Amino acid sequence: NTIAQSILDRAPLPILHSIHQMDLVPSNLTLSAADVRLATAIAKETRLKKALAPVEQNYDFGLIDCPPTLGRASLLRREKTE
Repeated sequence: NTIAQSILDRAPLPILHSIHQMDLVPSNLTLSAADVRLATAIAKETRLKKALAPVEQNYDFGLIDCPPTLGRASLLRREKTE
């Protein structure tokens, strides 16, 4: 399980505990498809907030590492530079 299932299917966060003295939630390329699946979803803007809500009292802060987009615009930029 990854954060994609938490955002898309409202599954509990799959927290991996004590990795490099941190708790981590894994991700993979499935998350890049979230935009398409969430395009017509109700309250899509709050899905991440709702996924984090059950555990937010356990942490002082959270760090979200956002990779570059895999959308069409990034593909066009890469084609021009090659």
